[in-house]
Amino acid sequence: MAEHSFESYQSDHERFRFIFENSPIAIWEEDLSCFCELRDQLKKENISNFRKYLQQHPRVALKAFKKIKIADINPAALDLYGADSKENLVKRFATTLTGDDLKVMIDEFVELISGEKIFESEFKTRGADGRRYDLWLRVAVPNEFENSLERVIVTIQDITQRKKRESYLKKIAQEDSLTGLLNHRAIVKRLEEELNRSRRYNMPMTCVMIDLDYFKPINDNFGHHIGDKMLKQIALALKRLLRTTDLLGRYGGDEFLVILTGTEKTGAMVAAERIKETVANKTFKLSEKTSIHNTLSIGVTSYPENQAKTFRDLMVLADKALYQAKADGRNCVRYL
Repeated sequence: MAEHSFESYQSDHERFRFIFENSPIAIWEEDLSCFCELRDQLKKENISNFRKYLQQHPRVALKAFKKIKIADINPAALDLYGADSKENLVKRFATTLTGDDLKVMIDEFVELISGEKIFESEFKTRGADGRRYDLWLRVAVPNEFENSLERVIVTIQDITQRKKRESYLKKIAQEDSLTGLLNHRAIVKRLEEELNRSRRYNMPMTCVMIDLDYFKPINDNFGHHIGDKMLKQIALALKRLLRTTDLLGRYGGDEFLVILTGTEKTGAMVAAERIKETVANKTFKLSEKTSIHNTLSIGVTSYPENQAKTFRDLMVLADKALYQAKADGRNCVRYL
């Protein structure tokens, strides 16, 4: 029986070493007993909020975390950090800590000394080549070391490419493919968020609907490719006329929706008139042979003047104001 147990242990150990050495994920075996030392030190100083204290005194945290002992590192960890040997990586470990690294380590310290056996976090770090990487950290504490933290298993996975894909997918989900502005769904969602924020903090805001006058004849006479260029240039002109805090989206077709944050009726009407005049006086060169002058019809409504209860109320009022501008001969601004 004893012989069987020894053989089983030996087999398990060999399996672990095989996984450790060949895993594509960086694995570290660390001694975090310095966490317990730091906890005891802070308690002696009658400090109860460890996280707040260490965030306010990063040098204390850095000094303590430099005492982390690395027992073993697999080849994937060397590759991740661009180190040629375990010794060089260990030597360099404390000198490469960034502000993001330190913040994560403070969170890790607080979780583990409170008895948690698993800590996970996403963070950015700087590699040996100077590039910034997105990483996923997982720290697991074996049962027999939960009090001393003398042995923990740390895995670090490079998720840089995954984050780039996520960012790209998020971007295309929110972006109008023609103009690069927020698409219909995204701008309407932002309108709802901004109205909620304005109501919560008792701040004004304005919803503006903009429609390009006589857009159909442009498509009919010059072709849809010229119409698309016109929409792109209108989008660019609008973007340049707005503040960085304002929001702009393509509502659909040749219609745009603008959210003027923190802006009441008077300021909104000034902004809308400026947009109308600027576009009316602009020549849009769409090809070597095609230059076009055009105008905008604009509908404006402001919260809290209109006492709108929902973002849909804002859109309905702005849309009605826009159609009033169309009915009044176009190239004008109307308010409801």
